Amino acid sequence: MADDFIVVIPCGAKKRPGTHKARDLYIGSYFTGCLRYALSIAPESRVFILSGKHGLLRLGDRIESYEMMLGQPGSVTLAKVKAQAVELGIQDCPVVAVAGSKYAGMCKAIWKRTTTPLAGVGGFGKQLQWMKQNRGRTP
Repeated sequence: MADDFIVVIPCGAKKRPGTHKARDLYIGSYFTGCLRYALSIAPESRVFILSGKHGLLRLGDRIESYEMMLGQPGSVTLAKVKAQAVELGIQDCPVVAVAGSKYAGMCKAIWKRTTTPLAGVGGFGKQLQWMKQNRGRTP
C-alpha cells in the first residue's frame, strides 16, 4: 500500500442533518468538487476525508452531523490524525491533498510526500474551476 498514493479531501461546513455515510453527509459545492476530482484520479478505497471532528474518514464511514472545523477548540489534533494514518496503514503513502491551506498543511505535517495541487490557485471558485478542468489528471 505504501507505493500507491492516497487522496485526502477536506470535510465541509454544509452538512445534512442526521447520520450518513461520510461521502453523503457533506453537501457543499466545495466538498462535492473535491470529491469528484479525487474520485477521478483514485479509487474510492484510496480517498479519505479529513474531518475537523473525526480526523481521517473513509467515504463509507457512517457519522452523525456535527459542527467543528479544523483548528477550532476541541477539533481533531495532529497527533490523532497521525495515529489514524498508522492504524490505517497509510502513514508512508504519497498523498495528494486536494484542499485549502489549513487542511493541506496538516497533511504536509503528517505525510512526507504530499502534493498540494490547489496551492496558489486562488479562492474556492478558482479551485473548483481547476478541479473541473483537471479531472482525471493526477498532479
